[in-house]
Amino acid sequence: MALYLIVFFGLAGLFLIYMGNALRKDAVIVGGIFSMLLGVAVIGAAAWLGLAIDGGTDRGAEIAALRNDLGATETKLTNAKSELAVARQQVRRMTARNQDLIDVHDTRLLDTLKLARAVNPAASNVRLPERSPGEAASQARNDKLAARVKAEIARLGEQLGRKTKIEQAQPASFGEVAKLRDRMAYGFETDHYGVQVYPDNELVGGKQGKYYVVDIKNAENGERFQFGGGKYTLSRSSKAFRNGLSVFMRDVVGKVEGNVDYVLFVRGSADSVPYRGRFEDGYEFRSVRFMRALGGGKYVSEFSEQTIGDRIRNRDLPFLRAEFLKSVVSEVYPVRAPIVLEGSVTDARNKQDRNAELILYVNW
Repeated sequence: MALYLIVFFGLAGLFLIYMGNALRKDAVIVGGIFSMLLGVAVIGAAAWLGLAIDGGTDRGAEIAALRNDLGATETKLTNAKSELAVARQQVRRMTARNQDLIDVHDTRLLDTLKLARAVNPAASNVRLPERSPGEAASQARNDKLAARVKAEIARLGEQLGRKTKIEQAQPASFGEVAKLRDRMAYGFETDHYGVQVYPDNELVGGKQGKYYVVDIKNAENGERFQFGGGKYTLSRSSKAFRNGLSVFMRDVVGKVEGNVDYVLFVRGSADSVPYRGRFEDGYEFRSVRFMRALGGGKYVSEFSEQTIGDRIRNRDLPFLRAEFLKSVVSEVYPVRAPIVLEGSVTDARNKQDRNAELILYVNW
């Protein structure tokens, strides 16, 4: 449109100038000059208006782009703050867990030192009479256990930054094992744990012998440990729980080790409260290997495997609680890992069912 105006005013100005010269009238010549000047003015105005419009459009686009960048930056800042809060929480949990492990190592080291110092140093110099094949095999197991105890003491000493030097620790004698068997015949209680005789002599197929249910207690108040609703770890009472478990391993399992055949089982349970949640940090048990229940309180001796998804449901809690107990037992007493038995979810709401129990099988 501007181009048409320019051509029009230019031609009109030339025509008026020509006619003015032909008619010899100055007014017509001035009109032609004015027409040409008007065309130049139109050209300038059109150019200025186009630049102004283009400039306004560009500035508007720049402002919109800046606003988008600001919004994206605020979103990134919010995400970074959330990630920082999660990272700080994980660091606090890991620090607390590491402190619990150090405390447990301290307890285990002190218990092992006391056991070793109680052994008569001259016992290793006594010559025994000729042994039967069974006695020789038992002695070989005892020697192997003693080597494990010594290696464990050295490992704990390294972890705690200490140099440990003690005498060779020996497994319990057959007389001590016999006393333990008589003591466990009807069950007993201590400040740290309780032992009850299980009424079935073949809980697991092919394993005939004595079964004992072990309840770990808090020595400070005598209460048995239980899980919170929807929980499968014991973070708040972890130290007291591990200490009680360590005492049981020293008093019972440490004495049967190398002398008689035994197996540790763990079995979890849950009540009927509906639950959906996620894994707890540091304890993501996504696959659990266990022995399946046959019904009537019996279990098969073959292993099955349970896979647990990201969203934990109530039916997963017995497996997770048993696996947690298994991991703690393996930390406190790494000689032999427990076996998970398939747990159950009861039909009622009962805090007593939010549990995981330790079962000891011994073939005396």
